Amino acid sequence: MMTPMSKLKLLVVDDDPSSLQMLQRTFYSDYEVFRASSAIEALTILAEHRDIAVAISDQNMPEMLGTELFNQMAVNYPNTIRILFTASPNTADIIRTVNSSQAFRYLAKPCNVSQLRDAVQQGMDMYILLTNRTQALESQLASAEARYRMIFESAVEGIFQATVDGRYIVANPMLAKIYGYDSADELKTSVTNLNQQLYVFPTRRQELMLILAERGSVTNFESEAMRRDGRVIWVSENIRAMHGNDGKLIGFEGTVQNITARKQAENESQLLQKL
Repeated sequence: MMTPMSKLKLLVVDDDPSSLQMLQRTFYSDYEVFRASSAIEALTILAEHRDIAVAISDQNMPEMLGTELFNQMAVNYPNTIRILFTASPNTADIIRTVNSSQAFRYLAKPCNVSQLRDAVQQGMDMYILLTNRTQALESQLASAEARYRMIFESAVEGIFQATVDGRYIVANPMLAKIYGYDSADELKTSVTNLNQQLYVFPTRRQELMLILAERGSVTNFESEAMRRDGRVIWVSENIRAMHGNDGKLIGFEGTVQNITARKQAENESQLLQKL
């Protein structure tokens, strides 16, 4: 992590020792400079210092072109700003090269020190902007995940995802409690066939699967279920089918409520009406 007093990191890549020396002299007082005489060496440095802000690379190098280096960097080190050195006199060539390597800027050789400093400073500014935005997004994502986890863990109804063949892959603590298990992990490990282990009447789950196949979702589907201790309870399920990108059914997700108390009250009410 950067501190207010730390220097931003600059990587310079060139197979010409005199060019490397010139870049070192130009920037050593402002940035922490790393030197590489080949693209392979540059990738090794990047692997050790993932927070390098800007990379300047020559285009024509024997082992790997600067564009090839930048293409790998775009995948593995997307926040590092890439500036390309090229001696090509063909403007169209330069534009194609810059676009293909996803470079931030290019500098034609030879260039003066002022141009060089300006390009690197712009790259550093862009790196700081990208880094700040990335950190803000990661913070927002972490907050959202924490809120979701709190809701998931403290929900008053069971939440689940299950495979087509009837195994839980996601379960919250309330779902485990409904079925009489000490934890969600214990529920997922113990229940490997919902049809046989939870439903008192297996045909009831078959009816549920038919409705889901026809409609894609079902609400307030009531069934008698078997708890771990052998006690029979009533549950109400809200479920929807999950499909992959190819449209193939991959599982189900939904919620479960224990409605045993309500069912008992309804039965008692019906009995009283008959009496």
